[in-house]
Parts: sequence; structure tokens; C-alpha cells
Amino acid sequence: MRAGIVAAMLLLVAGEARAECAWVLWVTNTERQGTPRTEIASTYWTADECTAAIDEQDRAFRSRDAAVVLKQARTTLHLHFRNKDGTIANTALSWLCAPDTVDPRGAKRERG
Repeated sequence: MRAGIVAAMLLLVAGEARAECAWVLWVTNTERQGTPRTEIASTYWTADECTAAIDEQDRAFRSRDAAVVLKQARTTLHLHFRNKDGTIANTALSWLCAPDTVDPRGAKRERG
């Protein structure tokens, strides 16, 4: 009986810890004709911390003329670089804050 209670308490504590660390900042790098690469940039305890990181990237790149910045939602940011002549380059970065249960790369078997 005690072992069952201890096991249940351990699962409860583990579940609470997991719920706290619930946000992932993903970054996708798209270059020319290559396949986009999506990686974990960082992890955060809260959605607010994750979106604050996106806001920081937004401010940093908006201060430069070398990029076009598009923020579609609080949790997404897209950056398209400019060529020296001002045209849009074929290189882009995108950031996404998502719960740790979401993997924008798709299912494991789809990722190869």
C-alpha cells in the first residue's frame, strides 16, 4: 500500500515539474533551395518568457535595414533578409513558441 502511495506521489510531482517547463522556442533556417532546418533554440518555464525572447529578436532585427520582419502573432516571428540592392534574399529565419508537446518538424518517422 505504501509503495503505491509513494509511486503515485512521485508521478504527481513529476507531472507538476513537467507542466512548469512547458514552452519551446523553435528556430527555422531556410536558405536558398535547401531544406529548412528547424531546431530548438531555447526552452522556457512560461509562455510569457518564450514570447519575450521572440520580442527581443523582433526589436533587434527591426533596428536593421538588412531584414524584413513580420510578426503574425505573439508566438511567431518571420525574418527575411535583404540583398545589398534591397531585394528580398532567399534566406529567412522563423521563430515559434510552442508548448513542449508540439514539434513543428512533424512526427518522428516523417523527420527521417
